[in-house]
Amino acid sequence: METKDTVLLEARNLSKRFGATCALLSADLELRSGQVHALMGENGAGKTTMVKMLVGALQPDSGEILLEGKRLSNRSVRDAVAAGIVPVYQHSTLFPELSIAENLRAFDVASTSLPRLHRGAADLAPYLDAAARIGIDLDPAKPVRMLSMAERQLLEIVRAVARNCKLLLLDEPTAALNVQEALRLFDVIERLKEEGKGIIFISHKLNEISEICDVVTVLRDGRTVMNAAATATLTHRDIIHAMVGPVSARTDTALHDAGGPCLEVSGLACGGAFQDMSLSVRRGEIVGIAGLIGSGALEAGEVLGGAREATQGTIKLDGKEIAGRSRRYFKQQGVGLVPADRTADGIFPGLSCAANAAASAYDAIQTGAFLSRQAEYDASNMLFTALRVRPGDPDLPIGALSGGNQQKLVIIRNLLVPDMKLLVVLEPTRGVDVHARDAIHSAIIDAASKGVAVIVASSDLEEVMALAHRICLMRNGRLARTFPRGADPAELLACMGESDSPSRELHHAHA
Repeated sequence: METKDTVLLEARNLSKRFGATCALLSADLELRSGQVHALMGENGAGKTTMVKMLVGALQPDSGEILLEGKRLSNRSVRDAVAAGIVPVYQHSTLFPELSIAENLRAFDVASTSLPRLHRGAADLAPYLDAAARIGIDLDPAKPVRMLSMAERQLLEIVRAVARNCKLLLLDEPTAALNVQEALRLFDVIERLKEEGKGIIFISHKLNEISEICDVVTVLRDGRTVMNAAATATLTHRDIIHAMVGPVSARTDTALHDAGGPCLEVSGLACGGAFQDMSLSVRRGEIVGIAGLIGSGALEAGEVLGGAREATQGTIKLDGKEIAGRSRRYFKQQGVGLVPADRTADGIFPGLSCAANAAASAYDAIQTGAFLSRQAEYDASNMLFTALRVRPGDPDLPIGALSGGNQQKLVIIRNLLVPDMKLLVVLEPTRGVDVHARDAIHSAIIDAASKGVAVIVASSDLEEVMALAHRICLMRNGRLARTFPRGADPAELLACMGESDSPSRELHHAHA
């Protein structure tokens, strides 16, 4: 059993750059034994980079990580696991077609000889002992495919504890669990605390943070802005304020008056991401859909842009139903979509800047089976200038541009959608500098001034407040409330932090 309430892990002044992007800048974290430590931050805050450093998957450019006072030089995940730092990721690493016993033995495959994997029940003793200590019954012969998601997650925790884990890293552990399963996981976490294990708990669910975590560390823009603050002293609003930063009602930019109806959404749902969404957007109107990670805001934007299929409800554009169709069909109906992740979903890495910019307009600018380079240039030239793309050479490969200029090209491509009626923009300025941010905001407002209906879905509350005529705030997969332009930022933050989920106390009271 570990000694409780001593400093277990320290991350000091961690910094990491990827080209021109600074992912972490002098970030810190301190974890004590017998403590559940929440690590929070919005997308792009630096959480993933820090976690990869802790588990040995990335090396910091500067700074150090100490485990029990000794500096770690993890060159691999294997080294980190050997030192006692074990991650349990959101997506299972188990082999579904193998038995529980085979999965437990496979955990040692990299450090033992093949014959040893089949020596029998004696090899399972450490795992069965670990399971018993944290209150889990295992049937070694049972195939993993027959386990629920919660049982698979607990099995991964058993593997970690049996490996003499000192620090357990849980990445979104309840993302696929129902309330009952989450409560069972919380009971296991409490037992691990009693054993003196240190636990880093990554979640966007504020009610869970208040329920299970002792302290909270928040990263924003690669920096630690809240370091090991006691959860008991924090409100949800305090945590959100640390995550999103100072929010002011930036409504100084004049917006044009909206026109007639354009988009009508009724009873829209998408699996477990969000449900029962109804809203309307007029021509020339900018509607913000805001919410923390996991609120359903970005998933709603993907459905409205045609990148994700709705499971229920209707979407009508100029009175014509378009729900249930492909992204290609949405584009043909005049719907532009700027995805949240430009690198994975927004750019064509092997093509030039001009080709990337004009890709949505090919049907309009090609002649027969031919497409001229001059036509590509002509289609996007004015927008290159308007958005101040740098460098301005359309022949350059898009990979030669900074992230902010790549984002401008993704915006340009969607502004060139023929006969555009609706523009859906997800996280429009994530990871870009202030100059690119201003240019992108101007382009969005300009599109609306020409009669295009615009939806901006973002976790950046200040950005949504600066752009939108009105703000639809998502929480726990539902449209919680709509705010007008100029609403009190404190009121929006309070609404974002309200919880609809039951606590363990409520659960036990009704059990």
